[in-house]
Amino acid sequence: MRKLTTFDRPSVKEFSDEFAKALKTLCEEAGVDLIKQTGSYSGNTLTIRATFNIEGAEKPEERDFARCCGRFGLDPEDLGKEFTTGRGNTFRITGINPKRRKYPISGTCTRTGKQYKFSAMQVQFALGK
Repeated sequence: MRKLTTFDRPSVKEFSDEFAKALKTLCEEAGVDLIKQTGSYSGNTLTIRATFNIEGAEKPEERDFARCCGRFGLDPEDLGKEFTTGRGNTFRITGINPKRRKYPISGTCTRTGKQYKFSAMQVQFALGK
């Protein structure tokens, strides 16, 4: 890794990748999973926030989905299921946010990896419920 003089988009990406590699080694030794890594940068400062989970333990999104899914006509087993929309795109259910009343279901496009929000009715219909 080259020596950094300032944080810009390419240098943050490069540093984050190296940071993730180093964390992966530590996580394997400690028996934890790195769930999510986010951050922000400005000039000479980079802030990285990481979330860890004990290996094999229920992940926070699984717990939240199981707790709230019944309100939206879904089952806990629906987390991770794939469905196809009318336009032919396939999505995987990745979470639920009950504070978003209109579009509470989160999904990821299986082709692009981009995140989307869906209404409960839209997902129920796509899953045949």
